[in-house]
Amino acid sequence: MFFIATSMFCSNVGGAQAAAEPRVSSASAWLLAAATGEGESLIAGPRPEGAEQQLHTLRFRYEGPDAADALLIVHPVPAGEHYVADSATGPRAVISYSVDEGRSFGAPGALRIAQDAADPAATDRAATPADYSHIRWELPGPHPPGLAGLVSFRTRIVAAEPPGREAP
Repeated sequence: MFFIATSMFCSNVGGAQAAAEPRVSSASAWLLAAATGEGESLIAGPRPEGAEQQLHTLRFRYEGPDAADALLIVHPVPAGEHYVADSATGPRAVISYSVDEGRSFGAPGALRIAQDAADPAATDRAATPADYSHIRWELPGPHPPGLAGLVSFRTRIVAAEPPGREAP
């Protein structure tokens, strides 16, 4: 588990915060299919045999002095893992993804991967969930000080990191 604290708040005249980054803590658990084939179990600790996915849960708490119009939560996809399509959830969240280490975000169908510029025959391709480096949740408000909640996503463990992808 790790903890990220930020005090970066966007100010807005009139008391309300335009957008704010809440305090966030993270936990993960392994997902293991039930022996009956129906349902899954969450298992904390070392990777159990047969587990191929993890559930990452982010707890957030808004600690600003005034109400925020929106909350922004950005989290990297862990190195050695690929995002599982359509698995990110959050209360009324607008979810977007990055394929450039969090510099820009977009909807799944709008993201493109640039191919080798040295190869004149290379063309851009549509990004896949395996290309996502970061996930962003935009939670529309208003959000009063002290508001807390959860967002989550799933990842699939991969044997080796793809070229060009660095640990966050």
